[in-house]
Amino acid sequence: MGKGFQKFKRKFRASALIRAFLFGFSLGLTVVAIQWLIAKLTAEKANFLQYTFIGGIFAVIGFFVLLVFLLPTNKRVAKRLDKSLSLGEKVQ
Repeated sequence: MGKGFQKFKRKFRASALIRAFLFGFSLGLTVVAIQWLIAKLTAEKANFLQYTFIGGIFAVIGFFVLLVFLLPTNKRVAKRLDKSLSLGEKVQ
C-alpha cells in the first residue's frame, strides 16, 4: 500500500481513538451523575470513591466497545476514501 493510503489510515485511526475516548469519558461521567442523583433523591450518604470507580469501569468498557466498531480496516478506509473523494471505487 502507498504512503498516501497509510497516511489516511493513521488519520482515521486517530479520529477513532479520540471519538472512543470522548464517548467513554462521557459515559463514565453520566454513570457517576446518575448514581449521585439517586443518592441525593433517596437521602443517602454519597460515596464518591465508589461512584468514581464504577464510572471508570463503564468508561473503559465503553471506550473499548466503541473502539472495536470504529477502528478502520483497509476495506473501510478504501470505501470511505471512495465515498468522500468521489473516486468511483478506484481505491477499492
